[in-house]
Amino acid sequence: MRKNVKGLNRPVFFILKDIWSNLSLKRKFQSALVFCLMISSTLAEIASIGIIFPYLSYLENTNKDITILKYFNFENAQSTFIYITTFFIIVILFAGLLRVLNLYFNYQLSAFIGNDIGCGFYKKVINQEYIEHIYSNSNVIINSSTEGINQATSFIVLALQFLTSFLISLGIIVTLILIDWKIAFFLIIILSTTYVILSLLSRKTISNNSK
Repeated sequence: MRKNVKGLNRPVFFILKDIWSNLSLKRKFQSALVFCLMISSTLAEIASIGIIFPYLSYLENTNKDITILKYFNFENAQSTFIYITTFFIIVILFAGLLRVLNLYFNYQLSAFIGNDIGCGFYKKVINQEYIEHIYSNSNVIINSSTEGINQATSFIVLALQFLTSFLISLGIIVTLILIDWKIAFFLIIILSTTYVILSLLSRKTISNNSK
């Protein structure tokens, strides 16, 4: 019991490091692909945020000539509005699609890793000596292993979701700093406050569940 408590109290970095070191080459490759998807989702979010201000600026100056639009040889203001609005919607939808795909593959990868952990555990149990099978309680082993695998899978999901949210938040904040540092500063205060509140609430929940 103490070993389990001690394991739960380990820093997240070392837990993830142990999980990574025990992954197969196939799972590591899949993890790299999921990470690339995270980066792509971050860039898409940056593009969707960065395009809002030029789009609003265009709406405010629909009757004026914009230098960059002259290179596209649009026929009139109406066609220009349609093309720009369509492009804006496509960028927003593409960013949303990447976020959905990112969420889906995060759960898929977590399920695969959890399945690998379960297979490895059962293989270790089956290959133990006969005398150990006699004195061991199969019900306890199955229940504890199932609970442990579920907890490991949930932990991996939360870790992947946290990494995704961190990358996207970092990209958005950097973009806002480049656009308007006052907005970025206000957003950092809000996110920091929300993070502290969620940390306190989740710590209480984790403490109650561990008893």
